[in-house]
Amino acid sequence: MRPHTAALLALAVALPATASASDLTWKWDQGQHRRYFMQTGIKFQSNFPMGAAIKYGFSAQDLLVTSIVDCEATELRKKKTTLLCTIERVELLAGAGNAASTEEIQAVLDEWRTKLTGATYTTTMTPDGRLGPGELDGVSWPSENRRTNRILNGMEQVVDRLFASLDVGLPKVGSAWEDGWVAKNHQSMMIPTSSGGNGMNKVQFTIDGTEGSFVDALTRGEGTIMEGVDANTPRAFSFEMDGIVRFDTERGELAAHAYRSTGTLTANSVALPGRRPEGASANSSPITDVASAGGVKEPTGDVSKASAGGGGLDRSLTRGGAYDPDAYLETARVYVLGEGEVPELGATGPMLYITGDAADPASGDAPAEDAAPAGDAAPAEPAQE
Repeated sequence: MRPHTAALLALAVALPATASASDLTWKWDQGQHRRYFMQTGIKFQSNFPMGAAIKYGFSAQDLLVTSIVDCEATELRKKKTTLLCTIERVELLAGAGNAASTEEIQAVLDEWRTKLTGATYTTTMTPDGRLGPGELDGVSWPSENRRTNRILNGMEQVVDRLFASLDVGLPKVGSAWEDGWVAKNHQSMMIPTSSGGNGMNKVQFTIDGTEGSFVDALTRGEGTIMEGVDANTPRAFSFEMDGIVRFDTERGELAAHAYRSTGTLTANSVALPGRRPEGASANSSPITDVASAGGVKEPTGDVSKASAGGGGLDRSLTRGGAYDPDAYLETARVYVLGEGEVPELGATGPMLYITGDAADPASGDAPAEDAAPAGDAAPAEPAQE
C-alpha cells in the first residue's frame, strides 16, 4: 500500500471520508462537458425489431452502434449529478435475422441515424460511478402512433446499452483500492428489454497497474437476470463478463472502459424460434468481423492504454463471437475524447457477413486491421460452449 493512502485511511478512522486526489471518484463541475467515443456491438438471443415510421422493418440479429456523445453536468447534488448527453453523431450497422432486403435495412438504419443524431439522453451519475436510469428525448415524428411509439421504445433500449459502458462501480472514498474491490449490479450484464427484468451480478476489480494519475483495473463479473418477469414465458440468463477499466484520479473521470459480456439461457429457459440454425453462413462470423462500405478505422485514445499486459487494449474484448441460439453477446467500449478530437465512425447500413463462400459477395479474407468495423480483424472464433 502506498504511504499516502495509508495515511488517508488512518485519518478516516476519526474523520468523515472526503475525496482526495488519489481516490477513484468522479468529479463534475456545474456546466462541465465531457465528450466520449462510444461503441456497442450486440448479438441478440432473440431478434430485435427495428422499423421506420412509414414503412419497412426487419428483425436485427446483430447490431453495431458507434457514436460521439457530449455529456454536460446540468445539476450537481450531494449524491448524484444529472447529465444531459447529446448524441452528436451516430452510425449503425445491422444484420437481419429474417428475410429482409438490403433496401429495407438501409432505409430503417438511415431513419434511426437521422432521428438519433442530435437527440439527448438524460441520466444521473454518482461519485462512485453508478449510472442511473436514462431517458431518450428529442426524437419525434410528424404523426405519432403505436408504430412510432414502438420504434422510440426500441431506440431507447439501444441507447441504454450504448451508455452501459459508463456504469463502473468505484471503491468507497478513502478505501484501499490498491487491493481491488467488488461492485454489484453493473449494467454490463443486462439486456435490452421493454418487458421488465430483475437479477443481480457481482464484479471483481483487480488493479493491473498505474501510470501517473491513471489507474488500470481488470474486471471479471458474473450474475443472472430474468427478462420478462410479467410475461408468460420469462427468460433467465446466466452472465459472465470480462473487461478493462482506466480511471484518471487527477481529472476525476473514467478515461476508458471496454468489456465483453455473455448471457446464456439457463436450463429452464426456452430458446425462441425464428433464429437461424447454428453454423448457418448468414451469421457464422463475429459481429465485429463484418465487411461494410467505408469500414470503421480503429479509433485512437486512452482506451489503447488500458491493458492487461501493457501492450495496448486486449483485442479479444472488442471482438464478438460465433452465433449461439441460446446466448446474448455484447461487447462495448468508451473513452473520453480530447478537445476537438473527432474519430472515424464508419458507415450506416447492412452488415455483409464473411462466409468464405466464393459465391458470396462478402467472402474472402477478413478485413485489414486498420479497416475492421469494430477495431478488430481476428478470425471468427468457435461457437461458445
